[in-house]
Amino acid sequence: MRFSLARGAGSVAIAVLLSGCSNAPATQQALPAAMPLSPMAHAGKRPHYLHPDGPIGPIGAMRLLELQAAGELPGPAPAATMRHVLRDLRKHTKRPKLRGLPHDTAAVAIWALNGDYNYLIGQKKGGAATATAIDLEANKCVSPQSVHVDHAQNVWVGCEYNAPSSYGTILEYSAAGKLQDAYVPSCPAPASSCGYWYSYLYDSGTDGTMVYAAIPYSEECASNCTGSTNYEYGSGFEYWPAGDPSATPAYINVGEACAPVCNVDYMDLDSTGNIWFSYYGCTSTACGGALGKIANPTTNPKFVTILAAGAFDCPGSVYISNGGTILNYVDSCSRRISQYPMPVTSSSKPGKTFGPTPRNVFKVGQPMGLGFNAVDKTFVLGDADGWLDIGTIANHWKAVPSINLGDYVPGAAFTPSDK
Repeated sequence: MRFSLARGAGSVAIAVLLSGCSNAPATQQALPAAMPLSPMAHAGKRPHYLHPDGPIGPIGAMRLLELQAAGELPGPAPAATMRHVLRDLRKHTKRPKLRGLPHDTAAVAIWALNGDYNYLIGQKKGGAATATAIDLEANKCVSPQSVHVDHAQNVWVGCEYNAPSSYGTILEYSAAGKLQDAYVPSCPAPASSCGYWYSYLYDSGTDGTMVYAAIPYSEECASNCTGSTNYEYGSGFEYWPAGDPSATPAYINVGEACAPVCNVDYMDLDSTGNIWFSYYGCTSTACGGALGKIANPTTNPKFVTILAAGAFDCPGSVYISNGGTILNYVDSCSRRISQYPMPVTSSSKPGKTFGPTPRNVFKVGQPMGLGFNAVDKTFVLGDADGWLDIGTIANHWKAVPSINLGDYVPGAAFTPSDK
């Protein structure tokens, strides 16, 4: 089933945003070093556009990263950050094997992502020592971008690609690190009217009834897939019944022409199953990070802009905490987390703001995926510059590196979480 809530003639694109910079391998003793880059134009700029004369996909993960680094396709972080990731992967082409680590999942307090080399890393209490590492590539996950822990301590990983060249995948692991299910986006229902599909994803969400994939870019053709006029480009959400990854997904397309959505980024679900999500968008006066909502996504989906484009520098992680009463929005460019009492409206102001998160000696740092502990007193974020940002509701912060996390850590989550 398709729901197209907005359409546009062009392709999705992303602005060049302010970001952190490249850094050397982390150690457990100190934050990773980095060479500073000059600040780049970010919020307020209309994104570059890529106007294809046919499908972009399927393309390999490295080609996708090149387009994201050039600002021509949406990326999970600002284009400057994606250039840093691209440089690292070109420099270090051999994937490290994390051998000799224990498999002590009972000792895991934080699940985090090694985004450069596709590992799910289980860190012990405090975040510095590694309890286990799970090879995500073994389960067809390339470029993991988000990690969440549900009420049963299952671990959900959003993978940009499902190897080698398209679609993305959501992997569900048990608390013991055993793969449970894999949800792969594909031609949405009715599949008979879809002759071609290409997409990738960053984030996922589940309420126990449905499983959702946040898709920043998609392209679809119904028939006669030889000319650009027959392709529909978009971004939005595919979803499946929980526990049934083989079902044909439905798709909610919120558009991609910056009217107002340029591309969907990260998501979470409230207690009634509504989708709350960050996006990069534009109004007649501003472009930047925004907050949107899809009400009644599986029955009568309605897209509403809650906080318009420009409310945030960068669209980042969205996380609903404190028993569903607080919405948290991560602005990775300002390095701050804004908390809003639920339900958030267009006139809402943050009840609290946390941060800025730590930077290293070269003044770089970029918080990404967010998670809370079981009592909502402490939060953890993966940092794109290669460490964990751990903070408290007293707004005390520390940066915790680990050599096993690598140089790009797009997400982290406590286990147990507050879900």
